[in-house]
Amino acid sequence: MTTSSTALAPINWESELKGAGMLVKSGLVPRDIKTPEAALFVILAGRDLGLSPVQSLRSIRPIQGKIECSADLQLGLFHRDGGKSRFLQLNDKGAVLELHAPWLAQPHKVAFGEADAKRAGLMSNANYAKYPQAMFRSRAITQGLKDIGYMMGAGLYAPGEAGGHAVVSIDGEVLPAVEDDNSVPPMQHTSTDGTVEALDDDQRAEMLRMAREITNHIADGDVDAALAEADKIADDADKQAAVWALLDRDAKKAIKEARKAQKAAVPLVRTVDDAIKAVKAGDFDLAADIANGLGERDKRFVESEIEAALAGQA
Repeated sequence: MTTSSTALAPINWESELKGAGMLVKSGLVPRDIKTPEAALFVILAGRDLGLSPVQSLRSIRPIQGKIECSADLQLGLFHRDGGKSRFLQLNDKGAVLELHAPWLAQPHKVAFGEADAKRAGLMSNANYAKYPQAMFRSRAITQGLKDIGYMMGAGLYAPGEAGGHAVVSIDGEVLPAVEDDNSVPPMQHTSTDGTVEALDDDQRAEMLRMAREITNHIADGDVDAALAEADKIADDADKQAAVWALLDRDAKKAIKEARKAQKAAVPLVRTVDDAIKAVKAGDFDLAADIANGLGERDKRFVESEIEAALAGQA
């Protein structure tokens, strides 16, 4: 078995941290990688696997102190090191994978199916329900590589194995989802009414993005921008409830206070009846102010009432 020699190369911490900082500032790295230090950790983890910095940032996610990367990438590393593989079964009921390698005395066969998923408590996962074949394939690959002690896969987990979330790409590859940061509660910390769970995967991802944007705006002191973001779903009660469930306590408090301030800043809607009441009370200035906010016909009517009241006092 071959390994990458780049893992032994000395690290110039100052220059590499500077380069990682430039990548973070570009805004093109995944959203959950927020600091140069985090980006450099991912790059170095990928370097141990013989990956370029861009491949690492695209494919690797640190989840709760563990490393997740796609099963397809792990299988690709196995092939790069001289291994071969073939699926003897791959469908919505399960996957059976056969692994061959020069260092194996005989081929190794591994299976992962519905019974395995149930034991792992995975059948309630939305991705398993929608993409069972892709998820069975992913778990068969990573389990098989661990079974044979493949060194380059040591310490690596398939998306979702380390406690994070997983997404399925258009071409069926199971990938690590972008992890939540501490500013927004993770997806599993939702309200008990099931508002988030009721949405599909794409909607949940969009609501999580919106919750992050709102929280970040509030953290930056830009409450107006946070309200503008929230107003984008003003006509959809389900989405509003989902975003609200994802906001932390401080963000909710800020939104409530901002809405209260907005309401206080909006002048009361005055009507002709209010104007007539003001006239009868002798408050002609208030009646005139109300009249100015009315339509032309109502304005003339109120003005005539004011003139009549003033004439009666003369």
